[in-house]
Amino acid sequence: MAKLTHAVDGAKIKSRRGELLLTQAEVAAATGLTETSIRTYERGGASVHAATLRRLATTLSCSPDDIRPSDIRPSDEEVASL
Repeated sequence: MAKLTHAVDGAKIKSRRGELLLTQAEVAAATGLTETSIRTYERGGASVHAATLRRLATTLSCSPDDIRPSDIRPSDEEVASL
């Protein structure tokens, strides 16, 4: 079974990080990701695994849906993986 990936909205991640006055380095450290990954996600067009989406949302004190593209509706299978 393939791991499900979830699209993230880079502008939403960057905006939320700014609202919390966090640097990319701080988000990276809190999520266990690299700064390069955070930069990549913020540039847009990235997809992440469910666990990464949850860690980002937790670090940014928001729901996973808050950092996903508005025009994408998750499938039942994607919702179950969160």
